Amino acid sequence: MNTVNIEGKVRMPGTYQLKEGMKISDLINSAQGLLGEAYMERADLIRFNPDKKTTSLIPVDLSKVLSGVDDVTLNQWDKLIVYSKWDIKWIADKVVDVHGAIQRPGSYERSDGMKIFDLLIKSGGVLPNAYLDRALLFRRDNTNRITKSIPINLDLAIKKDENNNIDLYDGDILVVYTIQEARWEPKREVLISGAVQKPSNFIRTDGMKVSDLIKSAGGILPNAYPDKAFLLRLDERQRTTIGFFINLKLAMQDDPNNNLELKDGDELIVYTYEQARWEPKKQVTVSGAVQKPSIYQKTDGMRVSELIFRAGGVLPNAYLDRANIERFIPNEGRYMIIPVNLTKSIAGDKSFDLLLEDEDILRVFTLEEAEYRPDNIVTIYGAVQKPDKYTRFTNMRLSDLLFISGGFLPGANKVVEISRINDMGVIISISVDVTNLLKGDNTNDPELKDGDTVFIRKDKSFLDTLKTVKLEGEVKYPGTYAIKHNERLSDLIKRAGGLTDRAYPEASVVTRRIEYLVQNEQEKSLRQVSYLFEELTEQEYKRELTQSWLRHSDKFTNTQSKPTNSSITDIITESTGIEALTEASQQVPNLQELRQFQYTMVTPARKIKSFLPSGRLLINVSEALSIPGSKDNIILEDGDTIVIPS
Repeated sequence: MNTVNIEGKVRMPGTYQLKEGMKISDLINSAQGLLGEAYMERADLIRFNPDKKTTSLIPVDLSKVLSGVDDVTLNQWDKLIVYSKWDIKWIADKVVDVHGAIQRPGSYERSDGMKIFDLLIKSGGVLPNAYLDRALLFRRDNTNRITKSIPINLDLAIKKDENNNIDLYDGDILVVYTIQEARWEPKREVLISGAVQKPSNFIRTDGMKVSDLIKSAGGILPNAYPDKAFLLRLDERQRTTIGFFINLKLAMQDDPNNNLELKDGDELIVYTYEQARWEPKKQVTVSGAVQKPSIYQKTDGMRVSELIFRAGGVLPNAYLDRANIERFIPNEGRYMIIPVNLTKSIAGDKSFDLLLEDEDILRVFTLEEAEYRPDNIVTIYGAVQKPDKYTRFTNMRLSDLLFISGGFLPGANKVVEISRINDMGVIISISVDVTNLLKGDNTNDPELKDGDTVFIRKDKSFLDTLKTVKLEGEVKYPGTYAIKHNERLSDLIKRAGGLTDRAYPEASVVTRRIEYLVQNEQEKSLRQVSYLFEELTEQEYKRELTQSWLRHSDKFTNTQSKPTNSSITDIITESTGIEALTEASQQVPNLQELRQFQYTMVTPARKIKSFLPSGRLLINVSEALSIPGSKDNIILEDGDTIVIPS
């Protein structure tokens, strides 16, 4: 049967029977017509060439085909592919956007006939600071590129002026600017600086005058110079080019020549007496444990309590029994110290609340500076996540320290030791079982003291990392194995499937790391033994070498005719070790000559390279397997290598 095929954006894509004279329009009708998103300007007809192996592509304009133009007659096995317009070209979503000075900026569905005014209504209207004289409508072309911007007068659009309240298209973007974005306007603010309570920027209201600004700033300070302030004003180019002297007294009395109306950007500078004319500095300084250590203006009759008050009061850790007033003596060029009891001074006792003088410095000390206090530190060591020193806070308990140090590590002993030094300088240790404490029972939760040290010890049998051994040779499954605590050789061989028939277990060898065979102190002792052994061996060699020389010396044989109290051989025989060598060396040549003596049969002893064990253990695996309690059934250690030969 002859067939043709249709794919893509039709209602019923598939294979259809090719009838005589069938055309593309007939095939589309057979497929129940095109879908709404079908791309009409181009479809592709794929047709086999006469060789029946290759194909040709024939572009088809569906809009013409359906209108009866260029309707191609189909051949056997023809395939028509109908594309989606979404695949071929960009088509705007049926939405419009509005951004900027709008109550609800965003995307909105575009309805047919929708205009600018409709979009403004949907988005809640413009903000109060919107610039209505000009907005911009950005419009896209059929490739989704913004290619056109249309100026819109929103004021006219809201009044439904047809030149501004225009129709919207899919993808349109309306941008509404603020007044500040559309044109420059000076900030509606004025500045007051200098000797006022609250020097700052203030919003300028219509008709605002100098007196209004001073009131907004909390008024002038006591040290303000009221006869002359200075008002700076910007010109049209925002340059500071205009200045006015202002008499603040007259301005506050609403004198028109001084209480000027302010403009945007004006700055009123209020000077102090010291800035306006020269006067000696009337100031005092407070430092140390007060809230606001600084330099303060001194008033007539100012006392210590007043300065403390102006500095915000003393801190909680201030030492009140004594502060120091440092007073400069100009004619001597040095300072004198005047002690002050702050407790009585603050309480108003005039005999202690001393009068201050210009340039006085009041130093308030902390408790730590005035008297010894231990550091507020507690320390925790051992099996916790963050062993370290921590600040001890008031009423801090053991549970608090355990929490901030991250809690116990796995394997930690639940019996905790707290050590502290008492007032007598003696170390006291307290053991605390924290098992119930960890469950929320705070019955046994001791309070910590400054300097306490908490020790969390770890169970030695608890393993942080795997211990492994290597089993080689004649077992069924040789290889590397992880071992348990106190696991024995026989257990390992069983895990490895047992011995093979070729195994020779009696000659098995275990190689073990030296640190498991010898402790540090044992190693030190063995090295000392090795040193002493070498010293004694050398002394024995010297003694034997001396005797050998004496026996073969002609001088020795002639000594029988010479009277002596004792012979050298008697010395050698009756004495031993270093004593023999010392006595004999007085009557024989030096050791170098003795070594060159050709008749001696004495040779130096070979030195032992090391007294430390080699790490090789000979094990009878048969005994270990047959008798579990035998010495050959050793407990395995990390890093052991067991070789069972054949």
